[in-house]
Amino acid sequence: MRNILKPYLSPRPEAGSILAITVWALTVLSILALSAAKMASTQIKFSSFYVRMNSSLPLAEAAARDSFSERKADETKDYDSWKELTEERKFDFEGGLGYSYSYSDEGSRINLNTVSAAILGRLAGLNEELAQAILKSPRRPFKAKEEVSLVEGMTGENFEQFKDLITVYGDGKININSAPEEILSVLGLGPNLIAAIVTYREQNPGEDGQVDTADDGAFVSPGSILPELRKTTMLSVEEEEQLLSVMGILTVKSDYPTVNISTQVNFKPGNNYSALIYPKERKILSWQEQ
Repeated sequence: MRNILKPYLSPRPEAGSILAITVWALTVLSILALSAAKMASTQIKFSSFYVRMNSSLPLAEAAARDSFSERKADETKDYDSWKELTEERKFDFEGGLGYSYSYSDEGSRINLNTVSAAILGRLAGLNEELAQAILKSPRRPFKAKEEVSLVEGMTGENFEQFKDLITVYGDGKININSAPEEILSVLGLGPNLIAAIVTYREQNPGEDGQVDTADDGAFVSPGSILPELRKTTMLSVEEEEQLLSVMGILTVKSDYPTVNISTQVNFKPGNNYSALIYPKERKILSWQEQ
């Protein structure tokens, strides 16, 4: 008998069609699983960032307060040594929290508001024409060193070459105990004299005569610079004249240190900050997340 229902029955699906549907379903499920995992990972990262951010800033503020207290207690001393400034102070607390800090010195940089044309023209990236443009700029005195990049004729490339060697804070005196070799050269000191200063800072045990103490390598007053160098180095007449010519702008103490702060959250590195401070008035002049 002829099967009259045959036209209405669905044909049996082929094995290849079933396999294709299965693969498609697995692919969709995999994509969904990956999306869910990515979302979870993003949420975890955001949560971690939020915790780190919320914990790091109060820790950094505590470090800044500590630095004020430390510098206040240090006011009785007439000088700062490079070793003392750069030494890391580290503090750990319960729960994996902590911070550490050290100092860099704005007094080791050239002050744009007080510098002479001769010294300014020796900075990398500058020439006599640009130096004069800076000195005659209506923006001077500058409130921030970045303002100098707006001086007519200045390019971003010029500014990048000397930006780390300048400041707008302080009275313009250079701390010989912390000034890098490049700054000493900009002052007009020759290589042999610079080498003598660096050697003294690295090797002299200081007033207490003991190595690895806070006064190591420090000139204790501007008036002691030349006599101390004479004890360790045979200076030429020209080198002594070079030193005497800048003696009026040399100092041995840091009045505007920058506190470089690292934080620790849940036993892991947190955010880092730098705070330029004026300890005499307990002021934070600038604050920056690194």
